[in-house]
Amino acid sequence: SLRMSPLLAGRYQLGELLGRGGSADVYGAHDELLDRPVAVKWARVASDDSVRVQAVAAARLVHPRIVRVLDLGRTDGCDWAVLDLVEGLSARELLRRGEDPTPNEAVAALIGVLEGLVYLHGQGVRHLDVSPGNLLVPATAGRPCWAQVRLTDLAAPVEVGGRVVVSPPYVAPEVARGLPGDERADLYAAGATLMHLLTGAPPFERDDPAQLLVAHVNEPVERPSVRVPGLPEALDEVVLTALAKEPADRYPDAGAMGSALRAVQFGAPPAAPTVPRRPSPALDGHTRPLRPARRAAEPVTVATTAWIPSTTPPPEPPPTRPSRAVPVGALVLALIAVGAGTGAALTGSGEVGAMPTSASTSTGATTSVTPTVSVPATRTAAETVTAVVPALVGGSLDEARTGLDAAGLVLGDVGTADGPAAAGTVLVCDPVEGTQVPAGAVVALVVASGWTTVPVLAGLDPAAIAQALAAAGLLAGPGDPGSGTVTGSQPVSGTRVEVGSPVRLVVAARSATPTPTPTATSTPEPSATEGEPTETPAAG
Repeated sequence: SLRMSPLLAGRYQLGELLGRGGSADVYGAHDELLDRPVAVKWARVASDDSVRVQAVAAARLVHPRIVRVLDLGRTDGCDWAVLDLVEGLSARELLRRGEDPTPNEAVAALIGVLEGLVYLHGQGVRHLDVSPGNLLVPATAGRPCWAQVRLTDLAAPVEVGGRVVVSPPYVAPEVARGLPGDERADLYAAGATLMHLLTGAPPFERDDPAQLLVAHVNEPVERPSVRVPGLPEALDEVVLTALAKEPADRYPDAGAMGSALRAVQFGAPPAAPTVPRRPSPALDGHTRPLRPARRAAEPVTVATTAWIPSTTPPPEPPPTRPSRAVPVGALVLALIAVGAGTGAALTGSGEVGAMPTSASTSTGATTSVTPTVSVPATRTAAETVTAVVPALVGGSLDEARTGLDAAGLVLGDVGTADGPAAAGTVLVCDPVEGTQVPAGAVVALVVASGWTTVPVLAGLDPAAIAQALAAAGLLAGPGDPGSGTVTGSQPVSGTRVEVGSPVRLVVAARSATPTPTPTATSTPEPSATEGEPTETPAAG
């Protein structure tokens, strides 16, 4: 059992319990081999294979905006997965505490989420549970750094007995109806999450999860600026497009939605959707493009998960509108968002990600957009000179220095983060690109360290191995994955190596069919009946 095996796999020293989900526990741990802190997610029931299924699905995925699985194993019949351990809180917990992001921070956070979704969708993976509880926000100098948000709980929806576990406040209408959701269901959830970050509440608030599902299917969505006067109308349009009832009316992909948000971030009108939109059911009204005074976020009690039958029609609408929900307790995070709810199952895999980037540094990530308009320094009514943080992400540190100097800004602290990008590539800037700040303001950067982590390769097929290595910025070394089963790698998974390093595969050769050993036999003497057929008696 877990309690009887404190040194897991002879390598991981288990520590305190960090969180409990519907089917798994998460512990702090220390990797004795590589001398680093990690998190271990442990299935409580031997028959529950969700930890293994989700870990295998996420093992080949390496991107700065998503979490990583470092190792996988089984002890006493129970599966466990080793994850990165990163200090931070979920967006849901920050909202519960009243630590709402500013509109610029909310937009920056969603741009990061969409970068992760571009990568996931390019790998053929749908998240289907994008929500504030699955966004990890690291802390920098004691305050949340929304620009560095990471998507957790990859491959979160687990189908059990024809039912899929979802988060009702953010679920797409088609999924609420029990229909298969494609990548555009993730965009709906991203839009619902953006609504929550901007206004302090999700699109709909109900006490009963079933009533929430009905609302997503049938009820119109408010404009964010109705809740928070002063939000730009362009931002309203992005949210309403993402929250369209019909998938065909949403953005065609995560990259298009990311581009629209970047246009809002830089003050340009968002590009029109490439698909026709039906008349919006949301309220109309002119909004002033002013920075809003944030209202206090109202913590909302909603069921963390709900069972969605995959074949049944949507539930009937409730006869009366329920009252507003009440606050809930804090969520404990250990680089995961551990879902909890009465009678509900854990909604995610609990992986924890690397330092994020808003550059296209991984295979499939293409959401970075260069603004087409320049925003010169301006003066407010009080004649305060302001400037706009220029586009820095994806360029070199020298280019960032030049850009900041030209904008009248000052380069501040420069941190580093591991990932597949070349050393010195700018991954994150704080304040985020497009933010209007006083002239001479300090801008902090995070650049690529030039180091990355060897992904989990055991059990993967040759195509998945090549994909995982490329996404991690590594090269395939000796070892033919087609000659047998890949059981590991050298260096081992989780090892920190330089970008571009070769990784040798450890392959267990397929067992060959043994060749019979000839034995000496005596030659019988010919008989009078030699050559005549004989009958062999059947065994009695």
